[in-house]
Amino acid sequence: MKVSRTGRQAANASIMGGQDSAPALGFRSSLLVGHRPLPVGAVRLRNRRAGVLLLIAGFLMVSPAQGQKIAFRRALELAVGHGAGVGVALADQMRAREGYLLARSGYVPQLTFGSGVGQTWGYPMSIEGSAPSVFNITSQSFLLNFANRELMRAARTDWHAADSSLEDQRQTTLLEAALTYLQLNATEVKLQTLQQEWEEAGRLETMSEARLREGVDSRLDVTRAKLNRARLRLRLAEAQGSADLLRQRLAQLTGLDAREIETDPASVPSPPPIDPQGNLEARALANSAAVKAADEKARAAELRVRSEQRQFYPAVDLVANYGLFSKYNNIGLLFPNGQFSRNNATLGVAIRFPFLNAGDRSRVGTAEAELLRAQKLAETVREQVASETLRLQRSIQQLEAAQEVAQLEQDVAQANAESAQTQASAGNRTIKEEENARLEVGEKRVALLDAQFELDRARLQLLRATGDLEGWALP
Repeated sequence: MKVSRTGRQAANASIMGGQDSAPALGFRSSLLVGHRPLPVGAVRLRNRRAGVLLLIAGFLMVSPAQGQKIAFRRALELAVGHGAGVGVALADQMRAREGYLLARSGYVPQLTFGSGVGQTWGYPMSIEGSAPSVFNITSQSFLLNFANRELMRAARTDWHAADSSLEDQRQTTLLEAALTYLQLNATEVKLQTLQQEWEEAGRLETMSEARLREGVDSRLDVTRAKLNRARLRLRLAEAQGSADLLRQRLAQLTGLDAREIETDPASVPSPPPIDPQGNLEARALANSAAVKAADEKARAAELRVRSEQRQFYPAVDLVANYGLFSKYNNIGLLFPNGQFSRNNATLGVAIRFPFLNAGDRSRVGTAEAELLRAQKLAETVREQVASETLRLQRSIQQLEAAQEVAQLEQDVAQANAESAQTQASAGNRTIKEEENARLEVGEKRVALLDAQFELDRARLQLLRATGDLEGWALP
């Protein structure tokens, strides 16, 4: 069963009851002019200034109290840009990118400038791997490294996984903001309905007390009327607390002031029609950002295993050194016939053949265990997405039926209330029965609001599972 936006707006309008109230603001001022009367012109000037000051004061008092009506899609845009979860995912993406650049930097020559000056006795010993020199430059980079090549691929895959995780968090934030907005809107309408019910219950309580004094009603009838009003007061307090929490959460998501947030029911688009019998599991598995992130993390773990296994392969580095040797340590005496040169340079390759390293074998085992874990996690995510999609498909059918029942129950209660009013006007039913019929209409309206929100929640969750939420919320 599809409920259009026009139908939802009409339902909200009927639930709100069409009663509007506007606060009145008044001012009183007194003019102290001293013991002697002022001239007429001075009095008029002072009255005019006082009027301007009162007008400014009234504007300052009224403006902060007015709520800021925010459209549905504008709230979602602010949530995506301001949400803390999206910011954390963005930081993880930046970290993954820097990890890839770090792995790739091994192929970029690393230049080191330094000095190794010192007094020597006998044959000059090296200082940090080089002969004593006033100035030296060292450069080294990978020329052929099979292990680092696989590590770069793993880091690039981690970067892609971070992109998918960011998209998944973006979808999560969109869903939370949309549901918070819709629930806040429904709660605000519910508050108005409950307020009307509470006032009706108060009139019914007053009527019962009057009938008790007349000897028509019993003390039990009065107690029942008070109990009914007390229950409505409890529900009203619960709804007010829920509205405050929802408004606070929406403010946290959007970065707005909670005291100024006001929903706009007309800005909420109608969820697109969803075929509950369609094969949505395949679409969910293909479009789910969570599934993509889990698969890419498993792929990155596999590449790390290959990187650790290739630690036993030969590696070739490109090495270049330059040093400006000093004279005061008599290093030139070691080179007879003037063969000593202060400028010395080396350019070549360093070849390594790993032969026996127990630590590398342990790291391979650790990487294989991480691979198994990542594969099982990816399998678990896929199963969860498929199960949740199927559950939402089936629950939508039930919620549509529940929403239809709630709508019909409200229609029946409305018809009963109209009939009771007509019969009470003709003297066939009491005013108390008419008031009870009106209270029943309010209860059915609140039940309809709850049923409609639960249906919208399931629809939006299914849109998020199939990857269609952003296309609907932010086209």
